[in-house]
Amino acid sequence: MINIAVVDDEPIFIDALINKISDCCNLLGIECIIDKYSNGYSVLENYKKYHLIFLDIEMPSIDGIATAKRINDLKGTAEIPFIIFVTSHDELVFDALKSFPYSFIRKNMIDIDLSESHHPAGRDHLVPEDLRRRPLLHLSARHRAAK
Repeated sequence: MINIAVVDDEPIFIDALINKISDCCNLLGIECIIDKYSNGYSVLENYKKYHLIFLDIEMPSIDGIATAKRINDLKGTAEIPFIIFVTSHDELVFDALKSFPYSFIRKNMIDIDLSESHHPAGRDHLVPEDLRRRPLLHLSARHRAAK
């Protein structure tokens, strides 16, 4: 079982993303629980229970970049949760890289980017061996081995 959080201030988008993540997990045979949050502060209180956090970059009060930085500071050297930024602002990607996200999903390219976030479609040769793991597959395999 993989616990996933989706954090976005747009209710319609958050439901669409949850449906797509659920479809992706079902396709991969991964059991998951997906919770949704409308702001970064809420997920900060609960980040420890998640393996994967989809985090919108631009949100009011605390943006996704600041939220990711706080999570990274709190988790220290722990591997999880993996953070995947979600954005409709490509110009924010470079600032977001400072938070060491696992991946990015562009809101206008969600189907392509979500698919590539767990399956690089022939680009493995461009990625070092230790970074090739995809969070959904990696976490699923680790949880199956633990059973």
